[in-house]
Amino acid sequence: MFHKIRRTLSDIFSRVTVQVTLFSCALIVAACLAIFFFCRGTFTMIVRNAYEERADVVYGMLENQIDTDIYDDINSAEDIKNELYGSVSSYLTAIKEKTEVDDIFITKVNDADEAVYVVDIDPSYIALRNPGDAAEASVDALTREVDSTCRVSDDFVKTARGNRYLRAYPVRREDRNVIGVIFIGVSSDDIHDGEAAILIFVCIICLIMCILTAVFANKAFKKISNPSYQDASNTDSLTDLKNKNSFTLDLHNIENSGHFDRYGVIVVDLNGLKHINDTRGHHVGDRFIQKSAMVLKTCINKKNQVVYRIGGDEFTAIIRGCTENDIRAIIDSVNRTIETENKTDTAFKLSMAIGYAIFDKYIDHNFSDTFQRADAMMYDVKKEYYRKKLEADNRIVQ
Repeated sequence: MFHKIRRTLSDIFSRVTVQVTLFSCALIVAACLAIFFFCRGTFTMIVRNAYEERADVVYGMLENQIDTDIYDDINSAEDIKNELYGSVSSYLTAIKEKTEVDDIFITKVNDADEAVYVVDIDPSYIALRNPGDAAEASVDALTREVDSTCRVSDDFVKTARGNRYLRAYPVRREDRNVIGVIFIGVSSDDIHDGEAAILIFVCIICLIMCILTAVFANKAFKKISNPSYQDASNTDSLTDLKNKNSFTLDLHNIENSGHFDRYGVIVVDLNGLKHINDTRGHHVGDRFIQKSAMVLKTCINKKNQVVYRIGGDEFTAIIRGCTENDIRAIIDSVNRTIETENKTDTAFKLSMAIGYAIFDKYIDHNFSDTFQRADAMMYDVKKEYYRKKLEADNRIVQ
């Protein structure tokens, strides 16, 4: 089973159209990803610059207005009652309302080397962060980064209160040592929503382009690379009819279906091709074959009728959903067309031996038996043709 699957996949991926499709789709996916990352990076940079300017303005209002004693005096939830906490909290609240930022809070690293909150002024959250509470992971990382480098730090982070652009500013004593960090946060949910929208849009475009590429590779590519494209494995190059390989495959599929009722077959053999090849050359013989194929295509041209060239001068047709009268009508049409062609073109005379059969469940075990009966009838017709021709030739000699 595994080998069969691997062989099937190998056959599929060996096709030029499949290879072109996969290669083109890979390029499309790479291009779409490049577009996505470029758009996301540009979008993020623009928003980051806007948030940074906004946070810097807010910090400018706070920089010299907060009593640094708060970092020593405020250490636990009990210190909320402290007058210093109340005044700092009130000031931060006023600034927050005035500037419409989403977060302003203060942190520090305590003597136990823990990043903890000092002041949090957002009463809209039930779980208000009290002095001494451990900072969440994203805030902890920024607090320690600023504390160790004595520089401003910023990042887009996910917090318990949503996605935030947090800008952390170090607070220093006169000796330049960092004693705490002021955080100013702006909601970045719009950025995440924008990234999701861009990603969805790019994925849709990528999917559409891949589908169009597959269609192009399987249809248009064949015509562009070879304007006279034919399916060489299933098409006879001389007549443009389906070939023996295609006939064998279709016959196999019909037999596997198990539904042979109202299926008929016509078998045709050209009379006189060998004589034309021997006396006038194979190029004339090819014209003889092409003209015969044209007659068959003209008379057997409905959707339920398929004509094949299965040998040098042998043709067959599978007729679906037919009666014996239908097949006889087709053969009569072929014979009339031959007569018309022979009157208008005297280069050579077309002649065909034609046999036919309709599937009969009382005679045929499968559709191959039906074909064999039609083939036998064709040979009987051919023998009769040559018998009459021989008699005519003898009369001429006598």
